[in-house]
Amino acid sequence: MLSFAIFMEYLCVRVYLMVHGIITLYTFLHDLDVYRSTRTMSTQNLSTRLVPLFVVTLALHGCGTSPARISPSPNDGPGVRADVAPAPGASVRVGGDRAAMVTVADGGFRAGVCGIDTPLPVGYPAPTPPQAIDLKTYPAVRLAEVVSSGDPDAGMNRTFWPLFNHIKEHDIAMTAPVEMTFRGMPGPEASTPESWSMAFVYRTPELNGTGVEGRVIVRDTEPVTVVAAGEKGDYSMSLVQRRKLRVGQWLASNPQWEPAGDWRALYYNGPALFWWNKWAEVQLPVRPTSAVRRAAASGSPGAE
Repeated sequence: MLSFAIFMEYLCVRVYLMVHGIITLYTFLHDLDVYRSTRTMSTQNLSTRLVPLFVVTLALHGCGTSPARISPSPNDGPGVRADVAPAPGASVRVGGDRAAMVTVADGGFRAGVCGIDTPLPVGYPAPTPPQAIDLKTYPAVRLAEVVSSGDPDAGMNRTFWPLFNHIKEHDIAMTAPVEMTFRGMPGPEASTPESWSMAFVYRTPELNGTGVEGRVIVRDTEPVTVVAAGEKGDYSMSLVQRRKLRVGQWLASNPQWEPAGDWRALYYNGPALFWWNKWAEVQLPVRPTSAVRRAAASGSPGAE
């Protein structure tokens, strides 16, 4: 059961969004009336009224949702292997807050004050709750990606809109999370990537073919196993850096795993939520070390 404090914070967020939505709707209807009377409102000005209305409507969707069941909380108890990759779509709790739980209701997820109402891609593992560390495996997916360089904090809007227009043009529903990949940023201490990308993941691959459409690259991925550190807060490189250090500490304590790809961040919420309640994960692709792989291939007892 959610504590009274968490319930009150949740209620305040919903009331704020409802009031904001009413004000936005009133302003839009007023401007629309002016437009009908004078025909002077520009398309750009009209769109600035529609976008916040659209975002708030999405945020308010599911206000009546209540937690219906609790997803199993993975841990390192009997039968759990911390040196074997989970199957695609599965996860294992391997560190951090081992008691952290994710509630599931009407297709959405909730962990404390954090919530996700937008559907995840088919086959995705459940999100990692803030302060927990999971080992999880993602299935092969099809995604639309825009590559950029420079400061990711300053450039996210420039990559978001080409992706948004892409899924709008193809009538593809948006999923959560938005995925950021940071290239050329080795080690937990490195804080500036050489390049980075933002991606929207298709819910299912058949929604569109692969190829290049302007700045948008549509491609298929391979299954990947990651160490994921859950977090909540502002979507920024500061958040990424905090959880990178935590993942680095976990790797140092689990030498049977080694890095196998670029750092990435998963951002689950849109701009309508308060920044301190936004749900995120910072992840590093990993694989068993060569010694573990050799032991597994030879059937050595060390692989058991």
